[in-house]
Amino acid sequence: MRQTARPISARAPGFTLVELTVALALGAMLMVAIVGILQSMSRELEFAKHEADQDWQSSVKRLLHQDLLCASQISTAGGWYWLDGSFTAADSKSGTLRKVGYRCVPGILDGESVLMRVADRHGEPVLFGPTKMHIERVDSRGVAQPLSAQPTAVPRYVRVWIWMPDDEDTAASFQHDFLLH
Repeated sequence: MRQTARPISARAPGFTLVELTVALALGAMLMVAIVGILQSMSRELEFAKHEADQDWQSSVKRLLHQDLLCASQISTAGGWYWLDGSFTAADSKSGTLRKVGYRCVPGILDGESVLMRVADRHGEPVLFGPTKMHIERVDSRGVAQPLSAQPTAVPRYVRVWIWMPDDEDTAASFQHDFLLH
C-alpha cells in the first residue's frame, strides 16, 4: 500500500522554532524580573537586620548610660554588676530606687539567656539572647581594670561588653566606653 504525502498546509503537532524562541525570550525576561525582585528583597532584609541590630544597641546603651550616671558606687558579685545610687523607677509609683543590678541569666525563655536588670527586687528583661556581659573600669591611660566585689566610687570611664550567641569565640556584639563625669 502506498502512502500519500501530507499536504504542506497540514501541521504536525508541536511548536515552531519561532514560537519556541518567543517562549524562551518571555521566560528569560520573567526570570530577570524575579531575580531583580529577590535581590531587592534581600537588600531590604539586610537593611532591616542592620536597623534592628542598631536599635537594640541604642536602647541598651541608653539604659546603661542612664543608670551609670545615677550611680555613686559600683561592684560585682556572683556574676551580677551592682550599681548603688538614686535611680528613677520606670513607674512613678515605686519612687526612687537605691540599687540596680545587671546580669545575663541563662535559660529563662526556651533555653535562651536574658540580660536582666533588677531594681529593688523587681526584675525586668533588657535584652533577649546575650550569653555574657562584662563591665570594667578604664583608667586614665585606657587600661581596663576589674571591678571590686566591694562597692567603690563609679569611675570616670566604664567599658561594657555584651556577647550574643554567635560571638562566643569572637569579639563582643556590643562594646562601648561610657564617660560618666
